[in-house]
Amino acid sequence: MVSTCYQLFSKMLRKIPIINPSSNLKYTWDLVISLSLLVGFILLSAMISFGPEEFGTGNDFIVQLVLIVCAADILVTCNTGFYKRGIICNNRGSIWRKYNNE
Repeated sequence: MVSTCYQLFSKMLRKIPIINPSSNLKYTWDLVISLSLLVGFILLSAMISFGPEEFGTGNDFIVQLVLIVCAADILVTCNTGFYKRGIICNNRGSIWRKYNNE
């Protein structure tokens, strides 16, 4: 059972391309993450300070969107190559080990 799940998960992962760490896509994604975290920190700080009832239900969507983007960032980070001694490493196993060690 575990072996079958692992094989299915590995097969799905192989379909996701490795992202070049210096590509425009990665820079754009980093900008989206930065803005998302900034909005999330400001909104959550205000909600904690003044109470969630002051903000209404419209901001719940924004908070959930920030959480979804942060979860997606884990997948993007686990599929982004990195530089090791000036050479790009696109080995998925090395990427996962590096991500888990940070």
